[in-house]
Amino acid sequence: MVASFIMFAVGVQVLIDAVASMLKGGKESPDIIAGYVGVLSAIAMYFVYRYNKKLAMKINSKAVMAASKDNISDAWVSIGTAIGIFGSQLNMPWLDSLTAIIVGLLICKTAWDIFIQASHELSDGFDENKIHLYKDVITNVDGVKGIKEIKGRNYGNNEVIDVVILVNSTLDIKEAHDIATHVEKVMMKDHGVYDVHVHVEPN
Repeated sequence: MVASFIMFAVGVQVLIDAVASMLKGGKESPDIIAGYVGVLSAIAMYFVYRYNKKLAMKINSKAVMAASKDNISDAWVSIGTAIGIFGSQLNMPWLDSLTAIIVGLLICKTAWDIFIQASHELSDGFDENKIHLYKDVITNVDGVKGIKEIKGRNYGNNEVIDVVILVNSTLDIKEAHDIATHVEKVMMKDHGVYDVHVHVEPN
């Protein structure tokens, strides 16, 4: 959450500097070597981004995924810097300001995406598609007549499911408990859910 605010502040600062530079005009052209360094930096950060994104998907880490988005922002900054330098060498100094504005907007968008995702998770938001999937899975468990309520939340990288199932009112306590245990095993073993809280109601 804090990282997204910092990234957004950086994006806004880039935009302010770009507009100020455009209005001021007439700045000295940097060495073209810096442009090549910018290209190399962009390539390096792109591969870091790909690696972190792949790792985040493999270990299901939201933090690493956020880091990968930060990496791609760094790559965009490097590309923008390189374009601006090459543009100044070609007597197109306005290109630097234009790319800076584009890069600033991209950074702000990335920061916004990270903020939205973090806010969703901190408010116990959960993937609605998974809720529908888990609801269908639980409904198909033997002995489950229906689902009264189901909620999901993320505990770090782990999923926690709370569900109220409806069972036949003629079942005794042990039979109802066995159904609840079966639901827990199916969700944890077949779908990798970290913890399942099953509440049983007769129907």
